[in-house]
Amino acid sequence: MRVFLSYPYQDEQKAREIAKGLQVAGFDVWTFFAKVPQGTDYASTQVLIQNAIEETDIMLILTSSHTRRSRGIQREIVYAQNRGVQLLALIIGEGSPYDLLPLNLLNADQFDLTGSDLKGLIRLLQSQITHNIPERPPVSESQLEQDRKRILSDAPVARIFIAYSHHQRHLAKDLAELLIGHGKAIFYDAKIKAGASWRQTIQRALDDATHVVVIWTPDAANSDEVEREVSYALAKGKVIVPILGKEIPELPYHLHGLHYIVLADNLAQIEGMLLKAIEQFSGDEDIWQ
Repeated sequence: MRVFLSYPYQDEQKAREIAKGLQVAGFDVWTFFAKVPQGTDYASTQVLIQNAIEETDIMLILTSSHTRRSRGIQREIVYAQNRGVQLLALIIGEGSPYDLLPLNLLNADQFDLTGSDLKGLIRLLQSQITHNIPERPPVSESQLEQDRKRILSDAPVARIFIAYSHHQRHLAKDLAELLIGHGKAIFYDAKIKAGASWRQTIQRALDDATHVVVIWTPDAANSDEVEREVSYALAKGKVIVPILGKEIPELPYHLHGLHYIVLADNLAQIEGMLLKAIEQFSGDEDIWQ
């Protein structure tokens, strides 16, 4: 199994320990400290990272108090999602995972290394081999090149919360994939299990988001949960971009005056308008901080 180990530079020593243990267990591990020669320029470094992500089977992300502030890790996660790579967050920092995980890792599988030794992680990865990691569909070289330029740049990463009624789950998934393809960090609640931590996760995602894209349909208009999410986002001053279903004549009172996009039969028809609406409110501000 090919493993890409992503980590904040402050946690390099821990990354070295984990990489060594995995290599002894027979895993092919890619790490920045081992594979990127000292003094390599930025463009060449990005090529090495891109190639490694495209060839890996699973990305392990060391998650501590430093992870959320790392632009590099954020871009690596987005690119891995874009390429269909399996993600596993390794919790190595003290505190709640909801306080440590970046926005677009809140949906990912997690393994707590603070309460387990490396043997547990090795067993987990070995079970992944047993279940066979699915092959990702081939992508043309021209498409790869477009994705590389879009995602692994040095620009801040917009963090987007998608609010929607569960009747529009397939649409939310398609929208998430479209935005990931443009280098955005995405959260939507498709993988979160109901339970005590569910609302905590939603609140954390809304707190961390820079934008909220709300799919406003008749189902959403009648959803108490969508209403709570949008109201909370408004109270927190988040940038809200409504996508208005054709069945809805206008936005509700509390969203009145916001620029909205009318939902089309094909998301490609509104892709440009959506990206423009997101970038319009980002400006040159460092939205990662």
